[in-house]
This record gives sequence, structure tokens and C-alpha cells, in this order.
Amino acid sequence: MRRFVDVLHRTQGAFEGATVSVLTYNILADGERLALSAKHDYCPRELRVWQRRRACLVREVGEYQPDVLCMQECSISAFRELQLELGPSFAAAARGPCSSAAISTSGVGRGEVGKAAGGAAEAAHEELVGFHYSAFLSGKEQQDALACDTGLACFVRQSVWRPLSARAHLLSSALEARHRGVLRKKLRSQREAVLLVHLEHRATGATLLVACTHLFWDPKLPHVKAAQAELACVLLERMLESLERPAACVLAGDLNSVPHVQPAFLPAHALDADNQVDERWERS
Repeated sequence: MRRFVDVLHRTQGAFEGATVSVLTYNILADGERLALSAKHDYCPRELRVWQRRRACLVREVGEYQPDVLCMQECSISAFRELQLELGPSFAAAARGPCSSAAISTSGVGRGEVGKAAGGAAEAAHEELVGFHYSAFLSGKEQQDALACDTGLACFVRQSVWRPLSARAHLLSSALEARHRGVLRKKLRSQREAVLLVHLEHRATGATLLVACTHLFWDPKLPHVKAAQAELACVLLERMLESLERPAACVLAGDLNSVPHVQPAFLPAHALDADNQVDERWERS
């Protein structure tokens, strides 16, 4: 199993007295274009079939028992299946009373937490509440999100954390006048988004804002990823500023930015004598 990284010592003020475990996971979208493509032939095809992977995924999440689970490459159909199947995994670590709250996947009631819209998306287990980014978009943006295989989702153990509100934005919605030329055109053409979920710790009242995102993949265009990372932070900051009281925040996701792939873009103090990532910096 992967180990959790303790970052609690880096938080101040708004998070005193509360703890949270966050798991972020790119689950690899299903289909011939993604999980079943030749790109992943290093793994036997029968192991990449969604039904089998889903069962393994549910079991793995159950072993970690996170308070918050952020997912990338999660289609609306996968979200609906996982919302039902992950319930027992979250319920296994129940630590208090909860209410039966879920989020509508219809897009109605944007930004509000309420009863589920029904059908497969309705929470069968009170312990689990799930959010899919398509619920918080509208018009063509929502249609595109519902048809997207590589969507965003967030699941919360609601006996511990009370969902207060949620939003989703395309990263391109935060573009400013300073984003110009070819870079602006590329950023506007991309459909990457950020899902924002505002939570309150039931025992202490501490608040947490979770942001889940998935940045552009191409290693040949690191400036696009860097710009998108900034846009995600801008949207996170805007929601933080709109809250009535301060909240700790977590930015989770697949950033498609591995240090050893592009060391030239790291600060000089992060590199060793061979111009590779300094292990001391990577551990810091």
C-alpha cells in the first residue's frame, strides 16, 4: 500500500483540533481509447476490463478508508457505480452519526448540497456522499462533462465531514487579459476543470475546502500545465475568499508533472550536480 504523507504540521488557524485523510486517485478511464488502448498493453487486457478493475479499486479504497477521496478520469457512469459500491468501504470506519445527504447529478441546485436526484446516483449508504463535477456546470459545459470519460469526482465520509457547498469550473473560465497569444488559444480550447467541495468537521467545526483537478497531459507543453495549475489556484482562492470564515484547503489531483521527467523546469536548488532532482529536495 502507498503511505499517507503527514502535512498537518503545515496548517494553521482554521484547522486546529481536526484531522483529515485525503486520497487522490486517477482511476484510468474505461474504453478502447484509454484503459483498453495499446498504450497499456504492458498489462494483460483482462486485468484492464472495468468490471474487474472496479472491484479492485473498491477493495483498495476500503483498505485506506480515507475521509475524502478525489478521483480523476471518472466518467458519470463510473461515478454512479462507485457511489453505490464504495458505501460499505466508507461505512466500515464510521465514527459518528450522519444525515442522508447526497448531491444531484442533474445540475439542478448548483452549488447546494441536498437530497440526491434519485436513480443510480442516489446514495444507498448514508455514510458516503459523492460529487461529480458535471452537476455544477450548465449548458454545453455540462453536456460535455456528462459525455467526458476523464471527469472529476469527490467522495466524502459524511459522518465525519458535513458537506456545505460545492462548485465546478472549467480552468479556462479564470483566464485574464495577461494570458495572450498562442498560449491563451490553447488554454481556451482545453476542457480541464476543477471541482471544489467545502466541508465542515462535525466534531470541531473546522472547515476544509477540497479542490480536485486534472491538468493537461502533454509533457512537451509544460507551460500549458503550469498555466492551468495557476488557474486552478486562482479558482480555489476565489472560493476561499467567498466563504464566511477561513478554511484550510487541499489541492489534489493528477497534475501530470513528474519532477524527473522535466528537471529543467525546477528551481536550481532542487537539482543535484548531475542536473537531476535532488532527493533531499524531493523529500522536503
